[in-house]
Amino acid sequence: MLVADASRVKELADWASEWCVSVCLPTHKVVGKDDGDSLRLKNLLQDAESELVGTGMRRPDAARFVASMIPAELSDPSSEVFHRAGVALFAAPGFQRAYQLVSEVPALMTVASRFHLKPLLGMLEHDLRFFLLALTRGHAQLYFCDSSGLKPIEVPQMPPSLDDATRFDDRERALLSHSASRKGRGAVIAVFHGQGSRKDYLHEDLMRYLHMIDASLNGIIAETDPLVLAGNQDTVALYQGLSGHGSLVEPGVLANPETMAAADLHARALSTVEAEVAKSTGTDVAAFHRLHGTGKASSTPTAVIQAARRGRVETLFVASEVQLWGRYDVGTDVPELHAGRVPGDEDLLDSAAEDAWLAGATIHVVPSADVPGGTGIAAVFRY
Repeated sequence: MLVADASRVKELADWASEWCVSVCLPTHKVVGKDDGDSLRLKNLLQDAESELVGTGMRRPDAARFVASMIPAELSDPSSEVFHRAGVALFAAPGFQRAYQLVSEVPALMTVASRFHLKPLLGMLEHDLRFFLLALTRGHAQLYFCDSSGLKPIEVPQMPPSLDDATRFDDRERALLSHSASRKGRGAVIAVFHGQGSRKDYLHEDLMRYLHMIDASLNGIIAETDPLVLAGNQDTVALYQGLSGHGSLVEPGVLANPETMAAADLHARALSTVEAEVAKSTGTDVAAFHRLHGTGKASSTPTAVIQAARRGRVETLFVASEVQLWGRYDVGTDVPELHAGRVPGDEDLLDSAAEDAWLAGATIHVVPSADVPGGTGIAAVFRY
């Protein structure tokens, strides 16, 4: 089963229909045990069937439609899909998608005019995808990493080692020497042109090697792709100084990657990226508190939901486990909040997250206790 990336989430966000069914189910990572996940999924789908009937659909039609939502991977209660973080199912007339989740989500089912995407938006933030570049004099290797592990990537133009990068230079240096004089019984004293010492040559070789590695990554990774370096402190510092890559994650893994198990290398790199994400979230929280009360930030739900619909949100915080039911009145351009859920309602927190994300905002889907302002939703505005 696929994991939803940004392009797949965009496809779901762009889809609108008279009714869109969304089902999110947290699963249990215990191989060989069902733990009731298949039963919970069945109950959620039964709830979806009842809501579809409530919209006017005939029950037999609703039952057939809901049954068609179950992909083959979920037909077996012992399937390994049930032993990961969760699954998300989406269906509308003429449209069906199923995705694996990489982070835990609350169990939820909605029938509305839009898909419920808050769990996927949160996953995009926490499904940390990045590149790892292992650097030693004896070997250079690029990896693609996500939350689950790392995979080596072949880079055609990358020199495999320092020796490979400089073997032609060594020949040229040999030609720089010549027989300058003789001592005793014809002993030749080699004289070298230039002022460089062996130490200078070694540094030049290393710099040339690192430049070649950096150049080889053009077209392989994008400027915005996070790149973690792994190597000894001096080598990593040199690469950070010469690289033009726009998203180097510091400090990197300051250890010899050749002596580390793949799992340990991945864990340390992932920890570095997680720390960078946490720092970014903290910066955004501080910005909210600094701007709150100035008109550039708010935690009033109606104001934030309306701003998200209008494309004014720069940074959005939204509670992962809370729903705010209601409808957005397009005629008055004002959200209508309900104390409880009624047929036809949508989660306006989810709608705000979708609207803000589609407009390019930074989205933080976090536990309600971590949403500044205490209302389950908060935002910093562009203007």
